[in-house]
Amino acid sequence: MDLACGSGVLTEQFKRDSIQVIGLDSSERMIDLARVRTRSEPGLEFVRDDFRTFQLNRKFEAIVSSSNSLNYARNLTELSEIFQTVEQHLSDNGFFVFDTITEFGMKYSNEKYLHVDLGSSRFVIRSVYNPQTQRSVASVILPSGIETHHRIKIDKIDVSKATHETRLKIFESFHYPNFPSACFFVLTKAY
Repeated sequence: MDLACGSGVLTEQFKRDSIQVIGLDSSERMIDLARVRTRSEPGLEFVRDDFRTFQLNRKFEAIVSSSNSLNYARNLTELSEIFQTVEQHLSDNGFFVFDTITEFGMKYSNEKYLHVDLGSSRFVIRSVYNPQTQRSVASVILPSGIETHHRIKIDKIDVSKATHETRLKIFESFHYPNFPSACFFVLTKAY
């Protein structure tokens, strides 16, 4: 399962190694884009739902959430709710893999401009981090207008606290030495 799948780019890649893959996102627009991009691909299903409270009544061997999507939780209580929902959908000994932006990363990118050129499209991101609220507000300047993104910082200690009420345990966590602004996690569901 690809949690907060966006336009389904990663979901489509997972399909190469699985018979059935589900992408879930709260944005109707993103789900529509994913369905259009992958319409001829059997075994792909896209569901519009909230990643905090979804109920699919099935279990998955692996759930992945990429592109620091969990940082969009409003607070650590909500992050804990996400972990509880993931736990309900994860098979015993299953894995939940995700990445986060750490406080270091938010401080590092504070009030800087990131220019992104994807060949066919370009955009600029400017983030402002508030250490008192431990939140970042990013303005994404697109040709079509400006998007505003609100995110919380998530460090290893935050993940540890947020999984406390679940059977999810940190199996592995790491960051690249030259990229300490992001942390990568592998959680497993103990039985």
